[in-house]
Amino acid sequence: MKKYKWILLICCFIVLLLSACKNFDSRYQQLQGVVKEIDHKNNKILVIAGLEEKDIKKDTQVVIESVDYTEIYWVSNIDPSDFTVGEEIIVYYETAETSYPGKITSKKYEKLDEN
Repeated sequence: MKKYKWILLICCFIVLLLSACKNFDSRYQQLQGVVKEIDHKNNKILVIAGLEEKDIKKDTQVVIESVDYTEIYWVSNIDPSDFTVGEEIIVYYETAETSYPGKITSKKYEKLDEN
């Protein structure tokens, strides 16, 4: 019986270890959203969480003022030429300035596939 307890304990430990490996870094928060605007001059992009396809082509100021979206952030510390409007991404960051729209500094980002 002791043998089975050890095997079960080892299996649980392996599962916990593998699930922890999927996380990028627990020090960072993340924002998943859609690129709404690209500012090449200031090297930043505007990312809106949950942005609906019908709002992608709308004027940015109209979308912001509609208050339909609560998570809108200008993301810096990235190369804007890597992005196109409408791309879905995840941005990892440490702190956010909570103005509206807010500001975050990217530590890392991932582009999500459009499958």
